[in-house]
Amino acid sequence: MRSNTIQKQKLLIVEGNHEDDFFEAWFKQLGITDIQCMPIGGKTKFGDNIQALVRQAQFRSVNTVVVVRDGDDNPAGAFQSVCNSLQSAGLAQPTGAWNWCTATNPTNTSQQLRLCALILPDGQSHGALEELLMQTVASDVMFNDATGLVTTAVTKLSVPASTRKPPPPHRHGKAKAHAFLSTFEEPDKDQGKAAGKGWWDFNHAVLAPLRAILQAM
Repeated sequence: MRSNTIQKQKLLIVEGNHEDDFFEAWFKQLGITDIQCMPIGGKTKFGDNIQALVRQAQFRSVNTVVVVRDGDDNPAGAFQSVCNSLQSAGLAQPTGAWNWCTATNPTNTSQQLRLCALILPDGQSHGALEELLMQTVASDVMFNDATGLVTTAVTKLSVPASTRKPPPPHRHGKAKAHAFLSTFEEPDKDQGKAAGKGWWDFNHAVLAPLRAILQAM
């Protein structure tokens, strides 16, 4: 993890550094200063790293944990995987994606702990954070060209004679986001760094449910 020492009572656990950069930029825009964003090192390491997090002495003061993970091609499976990891770490499990639950902090019986698991983009649809981000820039002059490039590539690369495969459906959002970001003056920015540049519309209505969770932490 980029920063694996607990420093605040509210933790937002994300998959990697791109997501960390994105949410840190959003926190700044929202004026949020009491949430610590912690990249967990990828979904395959979540189980081990959440257990290491709970073992930290500072975890006894934690009162809120929100886990953010992409649904990819199996949103229900992603949610269940998060719940399994939370259970292995001795933490309560929400009854569903985007639902809050409250239980006693297992390392401090006098501390209540609120938990929520956000499976992006909406807990049910295939895809990732990028599905939401691309909706925030649908009015941009390059939106149709960038997304059309990916659509065309998928069509051409899906024929039997193709020498390579196109991105699978649940990765189309990521592909479109990369194509869109390549049209800016700094075309090598990833999704997280682009957030720091203000290239996504944080105020777009599609981000309202996610914004509400952050503000409720």
